[in-house]
Amino acid sequence: MLEAEKRLEQKVADLASEIALLHTHLEGLGRRLAALEQAGVSESRPTRPATLQRSPAPEDMLNLAESGAFLPRTAAICFLLVAALILRTITDNGIIDQQLGSLLGLGYAAALISWGWRLYATGNRLAPVFPVSGLLLLFSIILEAHGHFHTLSTMWAYGTLFIAGGSVTYLGLRFRARFTLCVAGLATGLVGLAIDFPYPVFPIPALLILAANLGASIASRRGLCPSLRWTTLLLSLIFWLFWSFKLSIPPVCDEPTAGLLYLAWFFPVLGLYLLFYLISGVINVLHRPQLGFFDGVLPTISATGALLASLTVFGNWHEPRLAWLGIITILTGLVLLALAAWLARRHPKEGRGCNCFSFAGIILVAAGLAIAVKNLLWVLPVWAAAGYGLARLSARWQNGGVRVTSYLLQAATCLVAVLSGAITTVNNSSAPALLAAGCLTIISLLHYQWCRNNQPIAVQSAYFSWLDRQDLSAVVLLLAALVSGFCFFRLGLHAILSRTSADLEAAFKGGQTVLVNGGAILLLLTALRR
Repeated sequence: MLEAEKRLEQKVADLASEIALLHTHLEGLGRRLAALEQAGVSESRPTRPATLQRSPAPEDMLNLAESGAFLPRTAAICFLLVAALILRTITDNGIIDQQLGSLLGLGYAAALISWGWRLYATGNRLAPVFPVSGLLLLFSIILEAHGHFHTLSTMWAYGTLFIAGGSVTYLGLRFRARFTLCVAGLATGLVGLAIDFPYPVFPIPALLILAANLGASIASRRGLCPSLRWTTLLLSLIFWLFWSFKLSIPPVCDEPTAGLLYLAWFFPVLGLYLLFYLISGVINVLHRPQLGFFDGVLPTISATGALLASLTVFGNWHEPRLAWLGIITILTGLVLLALAAWLARRHPKEGRGCNCFSFAGIILVAAGLAIAVKNLLWVLPVWAAAGYGLARLSARWQNGGVRVTSYLLQAATCLVAVLSGAITTVNNSSAPALLAAGCLTIISLLHYQWCRNNQPIAVQSAYFSWLDRQDLSAVVLLLAALVSGFCFFRLGLHAILSRTSADLEAAFKGGQTVLVNGGAILLLLTALRR
């Protein structure tokens, strides 16, 4: 009896020591928990809905080198390809009809895409394999069924492309799958262009590529695949280059050829592209805190590309109405300049986005004037005045980029005037040539004087804040004025000597030497006075 009581007491003592030890551990855990709460761990890791916690991160989904995902994904791809090859073998051996085989192949590819949705929703690591494999398989079946077996009509092929490409693009946006987005955007446009190549139904692949641009733009705003915008833009340029090339080299410009190349659709679809790019550019300026390089060059690339494509087609098909293209180009450029002014009013302190649209607008206005007027002597003064006006607007809009654009326009005006021979060929010593050279000289001098009296504010432009703090680029304006002035006096000298001198060639050479030396002396005296 005593031994039983002693055992019981011993057990009670052991139990008490264990309870004390457990109490000590609990106190330690309590202190650690309090320290973690004070460090704000609970705030740095907020709770998320269960669906979001299970959805895989895009980086994890695309990391094919991940040890736990590489082999399963490779095995899944092999299995999916084996199933597709079995179906193709059955069709080729005539066991099933080619029409039925094509439909089964399309259904199999659609099932893979649908299963990919489910895997993405559950966070499975095999999720990227199914939609990408299904989409690529679908594209190959469409090309084979339409081009080889002729079991799929053109409209059905394009319609399937639209549905599949749109579905996978939405999947990529929904689950932030970068690789899936890239495949859907680029491959859909390429396959659309490959159908019936080299004479596709041009408007339909144009809409497919435009939809890819739209998907790339939405993805970029969500922080996904910023480089996809560049690739889709490049694909668009290649497509328009191809369509313009086909329209520029027909052996006969008649109605059957125009119908084969879809000439009636060319300009409406081109206008739709330009409208999309301009709207996308405005949205980027309004909603992005910082504009990137792509946002800055998009209006210029789209406007210039549309103009070049239009010129290529007009030269063959509508040459007598080329002046109308110039008028439309001028109006489009004025719209871009109006957009630049509107953006300047919305952002009065920084003028964000003004230079993007003003640069594109001034290019269109200048080119449109040259196309519509055709006489360069009347166009050059307008270009020079536009450059001077841009400089004045840059101060009003507080945008240094617009000021740099004015320098470039003034320099380009002088360069075109000299290289084209408009103010350098002595045979053109007429009133229009003298007037053009004189206007260029006066406007360039006014431009230079204004820039010297109104220094740019460095904070308004990265160019003037770190590359050209002293505004040395304005020397280009002085050089343009000197070149134009020399051409003006040279033309005047030739006009006078041709009526008064017996030895025109010798007198003209001597007169040019006097002009150069006199100009140098005048510059030295002006520098000494300052």
